[in-house]
Amino acid sequence: MTQMHAKRRGVAPRPSEAHLRMLSRLVKRAQVALNSPDDADKALMLTKEAERVAKKAVLPVGHQQDERSPVVKLIRLSKDWFAMGGERRAQSARGLASLAGKTREIVDEALLALSAPAAHSRRKDLDA
Repeated sequence: MTQMHAKRRGVAPRPSEAHLRMLSRLVKRAQVALNSPDDADKALMLTKEAERVAKKAVLPVGHQQDERSPVVKLIRLSKDWFAMGGERRAQSARGLASLAGKTREIVDEALLALSAPAAHSRRKDLDA
């Protein structure tokens, strides 16, 4: 089902593998930014990636439009990472690391669910 069809039916759209790769790339950029907290270039790369994910990625089901979701929190914190001063980054670093770890687990679970075989369909000619 495409995103357009999901929206018409009123169900949550499912993320594709490309969407999950975008989230995975955001987690990697967050880890790189944490390893070098004083590097403005890496902070800028993290912020740009977060803005890209916020605009284009479909989040995993259960994490869409949920303010308490670690995925949403990671995106929001990452979008502000470049604008934060060095002291604020140091204070937020532990939270960013925690959110990145939780998001990594969520993305891994979504990738496993995506690669799992689908349940049999209603059409007998499609079942093998």
